[in-house]
Amino acid sequence: MFAGRVQGETMFETVRLLKVTPGQSARVTVQSSTVEIVTTHWFGRQLVCPGVDCPACDGYQCRLAVFFVGTVWTGKVWSPALVELCPSELARVKFMLQWESGCVAPGAVLLLSRKSARASVRAEPLDGDAGNLLSELGSGEVLLNSVCRLFNLPSRRSGEGSSEWSCRVRPFLVGRLEKAIRDMG
Repeated sequence: MFAGRVQGETMFETVRLLKVTPGQSARVTVQSSTVEIVTTHWFGRQLVCPGVDCPACDGYQCRLAVFFVGTVWTGKVWSPALVELCPSELARVKFMLQWESGCVAPGAVLLLSRKSARASVRAEPLDGDAGNLLSELGSGEVLLNSVCRLFNLPSRRSGEGSSEWSCRVRPFLVGRLEKAIRDMG
């Protein structure tokens, strides 16, 4: 977790990715009210797809991932984390909890688990204490900044809208993918 101080309160700028190891589980309280959907291509590591006119989409498979910010129960405290689910798992959980389309519900408690290293993370809704909802973690800024940090993307500038950020980052993403395609031979 990376945090800064603002007038005595903790302000989270980014949070680290939660790694669910096979055979173990993690109790997570959803903090985000939205999700970030990211399309990636695999070239020995995940590279973000820029979307329309992507140089890799014609010949390389892509993968969708959904991210949200949550807090994980460590046994003593709730610790902030970036949570990744596959889209079908998020849809299953949304159906079970009757969340509205396009939204997640802050305060929902999920039990995350994974059967094997190649299996996707499974999420099961839990009843019980939701833990503390932290307003700083519910903002879309923390979610976007955390996803940017995970994929080594430039962060959004102060006052920059998401469409302006996308236009600024697109040449970077295209260049990164073109280089990966050249390196593949």
